[in-house]
Amino acid sequence: MNPYHDPIPTSPLLWCDASIDPAGKLALAYYIYRDPDVPDPILDLFERHFVAFKLEPDMTIEGSSLVGTFVEEIVQQYTTSLTAEKLDAEIERKLGGLWNYPTNSWEVATFEGLCDCAGLLQYINRRIVARPVRPPRINRAALRAGLLAAKL
Repeated sequence: MNPYHDPIPTSPLLWCDASIDPAGKLALAYYIYRDPDVPDPILDLFERHFVAFKLEPDMTIEGSSLVGTFVEEIVQQYTTSLTAEKLDAEIERKLGGLWNYPTNSWEVATFEGLCDCAGLLQYINRRIVARPVRPPRINRAALRAGLLAAKL
């Protein structure tokens, strides 16, 4: 696309469908949404670039990494199961952090897709419940003092 010659639509054309597959894994699928309010030549151009530059596989890899980090942050933050309201708030917090990203960025599309993922709450809650208990932190100052005392 040439931003000088081609009008850039402000409506979201890059979409992501997030789902939980039968094996219980999160799956992402990116595609160009054919918005009826956007002229066909613009949509055709978006689709041609999406296919020609093979963006879907790259977005899937990057999106999986982004979502994996997001889920891990939640799993580390919460000790009990999430409510749907808390999950919505976490997704909104992430989207709020992307306020200056273009409407059609893959990051925005990814988190918008998570908003509609039916099994996401159960997916995250299974991970929270299965999280191993972290051992207590080492008091490094006391350890250092003990090692110094042992040398004397």
